[in-house]
Amino acid sequence: MSSTTKLTDMGWGGESYRYTSLTEPLLTSELIRLSSAKSIETLMPSLFNPASIRTLLARIATPFKTGPFQTVSGHAGHATVDHVLRTLPNQIRTNLQNTPSRDPDHISNLLVDSVVAFDHSIEQDFLRLVPDLQTITQMSDDQLRAIVHDIESSPEKNATISNACTVVLPLLPSSIPLDTISGLPASAIVKLDNSGKWSTSLLSSFHNGRNRAEVERIHQEHPDESECVYNSRVLGAIAVTRGQPPPLSFRSLASSQPVIALGDFEFKLPAVFTDRILARTNPGFKFSATTLPAVLARILTPPYLSSRPDVQHVSLADRDQYQDIRLIMCSDGLLDLYLDASESLTLEQLPSIWLDVLDNRDTSSDAYNNNLALALLRHAIGGNDLEKVSRNITVKLGFRWMDDTTILVQRI
Repeated sequence: MSSTTKLTDMGWGGESYRYTSLTEPLLTSELIRLSSAKSIETLMPSLFNPASIRTLLARIATPFKTGPFQTVSGHAGHATVDHVLRTLPNQIRTNLQNTPSRDPDHISNLLVDSVVAFDHSIEQDFLRLVPDLQTITQMSDDQLRAIVHDIESSPEKNATISNACTVVLPLLPSSIPLDTISGLPASAIVKLDNSGKWSTSLLSSFHNGRNRAEVERIHQEHPDESECVYNSRVLGAIAVTRGQPPPLSFRSLASSQPVIALGDFEFKLPAVFTDRILARTNPGFKFSATTLPAVLARILTPPYLSSRPDVQHVSLADRDQYQDIRLIMCSDGLLDLYLDASESLTLEQLPSIWLDVLDNRDTSSDAYNNNLALALLRHAIGGNDLEKVSRNITVKLGFRWMDDTTILVQRI
């Protein structure tokens, strides 16, 4: 077990950067520490790079129960995350208690409506805290700072300006999942049948700037705005285009799964609110791929992000034919790690790659504590190439080169 300081150009050419070359078992130990890998009931999360995950083991007293209620925040503080944990589970519980129907389409619509209404309520709370468009454009810097200070001094008010919160909530009728709400950009399901054969299928539509259909949709909604999607990012700033779906299963019927991104009102409201209020908040905006002035110049006809989840149904009628079923959900950071490393790789190929990683992972030691999410992360950042993994987790740069990478593996 040792560590040595070395230099790398990260494969970019030109300037060299310092990193720490680690050997095993120190390398795996450091990866576990940095990724906060853990197991929560049947859920295995792994997060790399500064994102955060919060968990509330909420149990809903309805014909359904829930697994761990997860929120993942990407930037601009955690107040929205805290607000979601305090509020959204109870709202969903109430809505479920008030419906006698177990029809999958009805439950899916109920979940979608609950999430959209919640996001709308945060937006309306924000608009009630700030002046109207005409007034805000005429206010002085001191007046604007006073408004921001008032909002940030209250946890309830601050929840309206702390952005980028995604949610995962498995709903379980008996022991079989009914629905999963997720705001993560990609999901797949892998199954191990009773004969020992694995299979996989893609569940999400990849709502990000790499999906041509999504790019075309946004351009159709914003005609004559050539930079509404720029560099495969909405307004050149954010990869996700709307909430994305993982799966839900309904006994012998189908499973539906919405995807959600709560907040991020700089992509949903007129630019003046971002320029005059949101940009003055703490910690503010740190776009890795662009600048705030460039984003403001591109905001012409908001909203550019949709808070309405996409819903899919997945049949688990044959559940008894499988000894293991896993739902894999990940942020666009994991997609980037693969796609940036290979020009020929497509999004649709990733589930098969993940299946191969899980099926062929080294189980001779308990280094990963059987955390499948950590196994996927390790493969994406270098796998068995110790130098590459060391470089990717220890390199000293003056800027962020890797997007937040969140991976969740849920046993169904």
